[in-house]
Amino acid sequence: LEVIFALGIGAPALRHPSVCCHGGEEEGRCMPGCRGSRGLEGRPALRRTGRRVAASAVAFAAFGALAAGSRRQRGGSSMRASIMMEPEEVPEAEGSAKPKPPPFDPAKQIGVTEPIGFFDPLGFCKVGDKEGFRRLRAAEIKHGRAGMMAAAGAVAQYFVRIPIVFDFENAGLSAAWSGNSKYGFIFLLFVSGYLEIFSWKEDSEKEPGDFGDPIGFNIYDSDMRNKELNNGRAGMIAALGIVVAELYTGKSAMETFGLPPSAFETGLTGG
Repeated sequence: LEVIFALGIGAPALRHPSVCCHGGEEEGRCMPGCRGSRGLEGRPALRRTGRRVAASAVAFAAFGALAAGSRRQRGGSSMRASIMMEPEEVPEAEGSAKPKPPPFDPAKQIGVTEPIGFFDPLGFCKVGDKEGFRRLRAAEIKHGRAGMMAAAGAVAQYFVRIPIVFDFENAGLSAAWSGNSKYGFIFLLFVSGYLEIFSWKEDSEKEPGDFGDPIGFNIYDSDMRNKELNNGRAGMIAALGIVVAELYTGKSAMETFGLPPSAFETGLTGG
């Protein structure tokens, strides 16, 4: 294309080999006094014009060649870049899509053990409601731990007392509001509130009720968690039974088994 363009510029000079030096087109129609010519030979002005036309044609041809080469180079670079690019991922067909994971099932979680299995007669735990289950499980563990300590304390106070401070205090529920033992109850309330608000906070990255292992037993596995849940459930039932029995009979935990009042309550006299 560049060559054709250059030839088109020089074509007028080639079509008129006999140009009059005075502006006439054909030699036979030369103006008077013109010596005429049969071509460009012998006419310096016309020769210079022909050289300028030829030079322009060569310049245009060179410019066109450079432009074409640049376009070819850019095209080659784009082609190489497109070849080097990684192929786009082809979306999987609908038939080969990965199956969705099954919904959260509370009946398959820790704490479902024989012989009772999954026990939720009121339907608090919904299938697919993982967050709701976590809240209920955290509350279950917390109340289970409190129930175990309460049941153990109700039994232990019959045999053991803190010297001097709680030697001769009443056993059972009345210890929460009588004598020196009421100060111990208030102290327990403050300690429990501090642990609840500032120390023992639930972490979404951990299992419900997992507040670390400060002693370093390193036994918080599935088996131990099942045992803790089952013993916590038993502790809640035991603590509730002790409270109801004392409210009904007026006797402390061990007295409901037929034992006499604690020796601490009688002033260590046995009377």
